Amino acid sequence: AWGNLYIAESGSHSVRIVRRSDRRIFTLAGGLGAGYSPAGDAAGTRLANPNSLCISGNNLMILDGANSRLIRVPLSGICGING
Repeated sequence: AWGNLYIAESGSHSVRIVRRSDRRIFTLAGGLGAGYSPAGDAAGTRLANPNSLCISGNNLMILDGANSRLIRVPLSGICGING
């Protein structure tokens, strides 16, 4: 996870990751249009205006602004992104 770039894209209601190893961009959470879904698998989570990100320990914290919630995504669970 160190060296990767995480991007909160409010307009596309998604959080993206740019992998340091190969500079490829992947959607980590959201991207399915604005909405709300219970926290679970990050890829299937619907977001509405994610506007802040923070790394806390081995977790990525996402502030899902329009849904007034904080989502925790374990970074250890996203090491095997394929694309």
